Amino acid sequence: DNNTKKSNTISNNNMSMFEKKLLQAQKDALKEEAGYEEATKKMQDELMKNMKGEKNVDNVVVISGSSLSGLVGLNSDEMTNAAALYQAEMEENKKKIGQSNSINNTNKMGPVATFKRQKQSLLKEQQELEIKKFEIDTDENEVNGRLQL
Repeated sequence: DNNTKKSNTISNNNMSMFEKKLLQAQKDALKEEAGYEEATKKMQDELMKNMKGEKNVDNVVVISGSSLSGLVGLNSDEMTNAAALYQAEMEENKKKIGQSNSINNTNKMGPVATFKRQKQSLLKEQQELEIKKFEIDTDENEVNGRLQL
């Protein structure tokens, strides 16, 4: 054990400042992850305790409002990020439509050509949004599968 300490000390002395900082960052990350896991475990245990404890006459579980809000809050960051991303995409699409309308109003090719270009653009955008929706649904199913475990 003493020899191991000496070899660690010798190897620590030979480490560059970057390597030392990297090692410290790894240790800090492990501590942070352990703390997060512990907090999550406590929250889940408390929710399960609350959900198991309250049953009515028909032996149906009654979930209190605080239990439900805690359950919903487990993935609130992900939901907030998804909502913000969706809102940003909607704003961008509105801007594109507004720009498209202003460009097409000054175009002298005629209303039929303008309509066809707008339709083509919207169909392309619809396809892209359907692909994004599929990816989000796939991610959601994967998360739900993990939560059921």
